[in-house]
Amino acid sequence: MGADEKKSISFSIRAWAAWDSDGDNICLSWSDTELPKVPTELRRRITAVGRRCLECGWFIVSRFQEQPKIVLSSRHGEFTRTFDLLRSIDESEDVSPADFSLSVHHALAGLLSIVTKNQGGHLAVAAGKDSLGFGFVEAAASLAESKTPVLLLYFDEVLPVFFNELIEQPTRPQAFAILLGRSTDPEPEKLEVVFSAINELPEASNDFSWNMLSGDLSGSWAGDRYRWGIRRHGRSDG
Repeated sequence: MGADEKKSISFSIRAWAAWDSDGDNICLSWSDTELPKVPTELRRRITAVGRRCLECGWFIVSRFQEQPKIVLSSRHGEFTRTFDLLRSIDESEDVSPADFSLSVHHALAGLLSIVTKNQGGHLAVAAGKDSLGFGFVEAAASLAESKTPVLLLYFDEVLPVFFNELIEQPTRPQAFAILLGRSTDPEPEKLEVVFSAINELPEASNDFSWNMLSGDLSGSWAGDRYRWGIRRHGRSDG
């Protein structure tokens, strides 16, 4: 793909849930007076940002009773857990088997599928600063293969400050889930993702979860290899 060549993928949005880390609450694309209780299995031995991501996914699948394919996308995964494991090894301490089993990149997607008895399959994407974008690409590929909706989970946490000199990172943790269908599905809200290759240093990334929380209908961010643009339409833009 050339630097000026753009590609696009489109979806229908069935539902979304996003964590507002400023207020420490979860906002939904629908109105509910009472949220379903989160199963203990999705709260035990999980880091804070991972738990919020699973809560977002749980609220969607428990309400809509879907059996979607799950795509989990994260740049670093549950870094706090991984860092603690590495620290324990460095200090010759015993490593927790539970922490080790949950440290693999797709562990949270697997855990959600077990709790919801979802046999639709799941996978994980890790592609540096392009992780979110390629999560959408994987969702589009899954929808092209099957009419089964896709639950895209995304989360990342802020790394310790001594990583600041090595990588650009978000200014706050983020986690959300979005249930996607084919663009031809009858849902009124649609989502278009446009991307093109970049050859220069990328600009700072935007927080897509904040775009959802604030009601923004468009946004953009840059990864290591691609520039990504996104537009939501059909809900409040007429």
